[in-house]
Amino acid sequence: MKYKVGLISILLLVLCISSCATMSTVEGANPKIPKFYSGTRLNICALRKLNTCATHFSANPPKHPTLDLPGSLLFDSLIAPITMWKSISHLY
Repeated sequence: MKYKVGLISILLLVLCISSCATMSTVEGANPKIPKFYSGTRLNICALRKLNTCATHFSANPPKHPTLDLPGSLLFDSLIAPITMWKSISHLY
């Protein structure tokens, strides 16, 4: 039982890291797009099935946004001070 739980956890971690919306939006080359919680916002945009996600965030949404959302929310929360500072400093 422990083996199955560990294996499932590792597979979910690999899936989230390989398609993490936060990584694809924060690393994006377009400095005009706010990076604050951008991965979470990209996942929500993908869940709402909006066609403008890729152009608005300069990144393709993940294939499984429902699975990626919790990881992106956690990672966005961890890097929130950095992305907030970058978003504010870009205004001036």
